[in-house]
Amino acid sequence: MPSKQNVGFTLIELLIVIAIIAIIAAVLFPVFSSAREKARQSACISNEKQIGMAVMQYTQDYDEVFPCEATSGGNVALFDIIEAYYSGRGLAVNPLLICPSATDIYRLSWSDRAVSYVLNAVYWNQPSLGGIFGYPIATIQDPAGTVWLGDGGALNSRSSTLNDFQVPCLPSGQSGCSLVIDTTGPVPKLGDGSASNGQGAFEARHSGGCVVDFVDGHAKWLSIQQLAVKNSAGNYPYFTTIAD
Repeated sequence: MPSKQNVGFTLIELLIVIAIIAIIAAVLFPVFSSAREKARQSACISNEKQIGMAVMQYTQDYDEVFPCEATSGGNVALFDIIEAYYSGRGLAVNPLLICPSATDIYRLSWSDRAVSYVLNAVYWNQPSLGGIFGYPIATIQDPAGTVWLGDGGALNSRSSTLNDFQVPCLPSGQSGCSLVIDTTGPVPKLGDGSASNGQGAFEARHSGGCVVDFVDGHAKWLSIQQLAVKNSAGNYPYFTTIAD
């Protein structure tokens, strides 16, 4: 009887199979990475929508007046003020206040609350220029186009642990004052280009852009370049309450 021979792969065949697997992996890994980021972005949008709903509920109880970004003396921030209206009350680390893609979570110095979102206070305490906080919602001409919160953190390593995004020179009308996109770090940031401004900055955590929440309660992704664009009137349309 003829003897049975062992049948196996040749070296060339094994190398071909390995090469095919490597090619498939190279194609699929970026897809998986993109899918994970999309999932984190969706979770971030959900967070901001819930925070926005909390603010809307607050305004219903307080004569439709937007909450202040902080109490006098800065002892309580907006995230503390609206705490009764969102889930996870009393938690120092509440997943609702943290973007899943955030790497530089900061803590409010007065409550030690972990946060990865910043408030639009570019025109802080300047209602004539479009300030939001502490003013009636009726004064906001474009609620669907006005950002009040978004992905963000410290502007620079010298920033204090504040939760708002301010550009102090804008309300005073200083010549040449404008928002600046800082690309020196791993995540682009939007600020005023100052090394001494201790305020917050919007951060492009999600594929070159930020998830932002609007005054009317809807949230969506915008590129960092869109947020930094001025209109013909010299305003930043996403940060002013004035209809453009």
